[in-house]
Amino acid sequence: KDNIDFYTSEVYSPSDPPMFPEAWPLPPFLLALVPLPKEFSYRNIGQIDNLGLELGVNARPFPRNEFMANFTWQADPDVTGIPVLEVNKPPSAIFSIGWSGWYESFLYSVTVNYTGEAYWADVLDARFHGWTEAYTTLNATIGYSFLNDTLDLMVRATNLTNETFQQHVFGDIIGRRVVAELAYGWNY
Repeated sequence: KDNIDFYTSEVYSPSDPPMFPEAWPLPPFLLALVPLPKEFSYRNIGQIDNLGLELGVNARPFPRNEFMANFTWQADPDVTGIPVLEVNKPPSAIFSIGWSGWYESFLYSVTVNYTGEAYWADVLDARFHGWTEAYTTLNATIGYSFLNDTLDLMVRATNLTNETFQQHVFGDIIGRRVVAELAYGWNY
């Protein structure tokens, strides 16, 4: 109870535009059409009860190989004291499954991740609240270890199918990403 909420406590108006002309170069009357946040604050609000379950397994079915699976379920939050549309609704289901390992000096992994739709109400006001669609990503890593396993060269690919998605209603549009990584490790 008494959840902490981050909210817009004050907005600029036509009679109170931003102080510097370069901060708001447009005519002030536009601030009546599209309020611009002036101040943000925190407040304690209502009560939110969450109910969920997480199950996971990690196993090593073969030497130098690891399997993992994880499932999370969360019910819609039970909200009292505030409008339900002012509260984030997490994905009802998140699922991951993956395999990783190494053979001699080669490293590898592959994972599939699913995230259900979610409702976001933690940005600005209701005009900016909204849903993100469910998405699934396929990710892989390949690598090679050098110098007695002290130097690893890896290529990591996220979202191999390049199906775009957003993790947050105000988040970036995410597509495929490929990164090369060189990691050095030492023992003390």
